[in-house]
Amino acid sequence: MQSLAEVVPLVTRVNRLAAIHAAETGLKIRLTKAPVSVNLSTVLADLTPVEADFDDYTPGGIAPTWTTGEVDVNGNAINETQMVTFVVATDLVTNTIYNVWVDDGTDVLMAFELPNPVALNRVGASLKIVIQDSYPPGVPSIVVYP
Repeated sequence: MQSLAEVVPLVTRVNRLAAIHAAETGLKIRLTKAPVSVNLSTVLADLTPVEADFDDYTPGGIAPTWTTGEVDVNGNAINETQMVTFVVATDLVTNTIYNVWVDDGTDVLMAFELPNPVALNRVGASLKIVIQDSYPPGVPSIVVYP
């Protein structure tokens, strides 16, 4: 059983991460229709020219909603978005999706290369994702659901 002295810092970490995400305004989750090799130097100008444009895609992306967070087995605060779903309702313009990124309108905060491109090329095709962040800062991750 953890002592109160051990639990309080963990709760503080979760609250701090939740506060960070609550303070971030204008965040959007966006997609690319061409492969981009992302790294710490990736900027919006690298991604926006190849932003997805399939029918029903919201230009500029979707605003994420962050969960309240939890503490993992290593004592890291974990916060994640609620599931974000991109769906093709009409298939006049289709894309294959290679990357997902989060930006605040100025800076790329997180960027991911999908392990397998996702074809959004027919009515009903979808991409469902959850983005995870941690405190102390670690490497953010993405979960892609079939």
